[in-house]
Formats: sequence, C-alpha cells, structure tokens
Amino acid sequence: MRQPIELSLSAEHAAELQASRHGLFVEKLCCAYDAAASGNFHEASDNLARSGEPHAFPLYLEKVYLESLCRMELRRIDLARETASTLATCLSELKARQLAQDATQSTFPEIELRLQLLQIQAHVLAADVPQARKATETAKIELHKRAAFDPDARVKLHQILRKANAIHLCSVAEPQVRQAVNFFAPSSEGELPQYPLEYYRSLTNLSGVLIQMGNGRRQ
Repeated sequence: MRQPIELSLSAEHAAELQASRHGLFVEKLCCAYDAAASGNFHEASDNLARSGEPHAFPLYLEKVYLESLCRMELRRIDLARETASTLATCLSELKARQLAQDATQSTFPEIELRLQLLQIQAHVLAADVPQARKATETAKIELHKRAAFDPDARVKLHQILRKANAIHLCSVAEPQVRQAVNFFAPSSEGELPQYPLEYYRSLTNLSGVLIQMGNGRRQ
C-alpha cells in the first residue's frame, strides 16, 4: 500500500495547519496528488472520496481540479461532458467571488488557469468544438496578460497553440502550431530544446496539419 507523502512544512506551519480544520483534508489531498502523479487515478479518486468537504474555498478548487483530472483520464465522452459542466460551474463561482470583491484580477490566478486548461481538454474530448474554442480564447487572453512577466504562462500559451489543430480548420491552425514549433525549438543549432516533449509534439501536430492541407513535402 502506498505510504502517504509527507508535507515539507516548518514546525510552526505544521502546528498551524493541524490546529485548523484543514489538516486532515490537506493530507488526503496530498495523497491523492501523489497517486495521480504516479498514474493511479482510481487511488487518487478514492483518497478524494474519503477527504470530506473542504472548509476553505482554495481547497475546494483544488479538489474540483483533481477530481476532474481523474475523470478525464478515463477517456469517456459522457464523463468529459460532465467534467466540462462541473468546471464551468466552478469557474463561474470564481468569477462571482471576484465581482463581489470588486477585484480586477483573479484572487486565485494559478488554480483558475489550471481549471481553464482542463476545461478545454474536456470540451475537446466531448467533441464540443464551439465550447472548446470559446474556452481556449478565454485562457489565451489570461495567458497573454501574464506572458510578459511569467515564463510559465508563455509555455502554457504555446501549449495551447500547439493543440490548435484539435479545434480549428487546418488553415487557421497551421500558423498557430508553427508558432509553437518556433517557440519550443532549440535556440541554436546543436543544442537540445528546453522542452523536448513539447517540441516533438509541436512538430508532430504541424506535420499532421501540413499533410491534411496537402503540403506533406513542405519544409
């Protein structure tokens, strides 16, 4: 049986967490993430089912995200539709809280972005192209805002561009996928790419787009 992962917390923070109502939930959530990272999504779901309801909104967001991710890994269209609906509700709650606080920026930008990206995948798997395009444009707007100062946002933005062929006609997807290829390519000849798997996937997607366009010999 998998041993629960240990949180790397200072004694002060560990005591504070234990004194709150969040300690047991966080432990279960960490075990679920540990299982999911190893590809054991059923085990992750079991940990989440036993975690109870979170007493803090950020923890609720994390639970929704991981539950949705586990359902997506089953690759079932009905579950993908259910997941897309669940994520839409969750993101609406986020926006409502933002409006209630009269905030111009999201209070939880990192988890909100993860929820948006997962929502795109759910729409694609459910073959709901119009909603996938809508969710993609929303995520791209947020990523463009952050790309100037956040390297991770630039990577995620180009990951979205790499997948453009899943929701667009080839003529629309081709320049976006090509932009991803250029971004993930090695900076100079003889060097390895910083994100080799993303570079490979970008090249594969571009090849597929060009073949569909009848330009299989195009360089």
